[in-house]
Amino acid sequence: MLQGSLKIGGSSFNVTVGGTPTTSFSASTSYSPSSPLVHALVHFSDIGDRHFPDSRYASEMNKSVEGFSLRLTGPSGLGIEYMVCMTGYGDSHWASNGEFVGTRGQSRPIEGFYVRLTGPLSTSYEVKYLANVDFRELPPVSSGGFCGIRGRPVQGLRVWVESKMPAGCSPGTVIFTPGTPTGPIPVGTPVYPGMGTPVYPPTPMGPNGPMPVYPPSMPVYPGMGSPVYPGSMPPGSFPPGSFPPGSFPPGSFPPGSFPPGSVPIGSMPPGSIPPPERIEVYGTVHIQDVGDQTFSRSEFAGTRGRGKRMEGFMLDLSSKQGISIEYMAILDSGESHWFSSGTFVGSRGQSRKLYGFGVRLQGPLSYRYDVKYIGHISNLGDTTVYSNGAICGSRGGGQLDGFRVWLEPRF
Repeated sequence: MLQGSLKIGGSSFNVTVGGTPTTSFSASTSYSPSSPLVHALVHFSDIGDRHFPDSRYASEMNKSVEGFSLRLTGPSGLGIEYMVCMTGYGDSHWASNGEFVGTRGQSRPIEGFYVRLTGPLSTSYEVKYLANVDFRELPPVSSGGFCGIRGRPVQGLRVWVESKMPAGCSPGTVIFTPGTPTGPIPVGTPVYPGMGTPVYPPTPMGPNGPMPVYPPSMPVYPGMGSPVYPGSMPPGSFPPGSFPPGSFPPGSFPPGSFPPGSVPIGSMPPGSIPPPERIEVYGTVHIQDVGDQTFSRSEFAGTRGRGKRMEGFMLDLSSKQGISIEYMAILDSGESHWFSSGTFVGSRGQSRKLYGFGVRLQGPLSYRYDVKYIGHISNLGDTTVYSNGAICGSRGGGQLDGFRVWLEPRF
């Protein structure tokens, strides 16, 4: 009879070969993945480009930031996008993964910036960032919000990514959400890609739990599938109770198979809820002396610092499966009624102002999202963030020059 212990991926097994095979299993697997890192290239006035790796704070004494690029290292399926507000120019386009935004050598410092994550893993992480303005550090902003003070140059910045997952988890770790089965599943149990239901790993299953799978580095008898201690038995012999290659103990499952009740790749168990998809807002705004302008991907629409009023707008969603968007406006004549996706509200070419607006979601899947928005009020700047039907702006206040509307998953 041979006895030994085996540790595979942090799980310990006690094995007896010969006589009556016995197993014990301790699920002690844990993960401590490092967070994705943001690497910045920053252009400073009178100095030029400087590199700041590993989510470090980027600044040069008394010098203004004129532009930058960001690059993300981390799990596949996660990307980063960013946009800057430039002195005299306004907001740039959204750039991604190492593209430079801003200027070089034109003495045009940036006055603020936005950062957001993209990709299928973006809901598992949160990007945060802060700026130094007038030699003081502003509070951190996250997930696409504006960071800075319009009219004041940015003198330093830092961008970093934090995991939304519980401590000890990594992408693919079981995270129970409403609608998924619960039970005594240890943290670290593998799950099918993209699913939230725990399943057994591709380990042979015996009557008393998982059976060990021996790594290729362990010595085996020629033509046999059970490990033995070197020199303990002559080549070609087969210890009692061991199994030839390709076979497994009664009641176990070969690699690649799964126990009854587990869920095939790509399927969802009854009652479970798939992760919410990313939904973007797009539409059209009508601007004084400019006309219609389209926007997409939940970006800012309208103008900042140019005194050009918005006179009307239309909103729609990139996905309409179980969810829709409604909106209203505060006009010279008072509050409008609520309009549905794709309907224009306001006026064109009549020199009539908008003073505010509200946005809300409808549909059976609307409970899974918050709709959030900000307005840019002439001579006042950006408002605070409003959400889920609250009115942004007021009749008799400053005219609305622009806005930004976006959706955030609740879980």
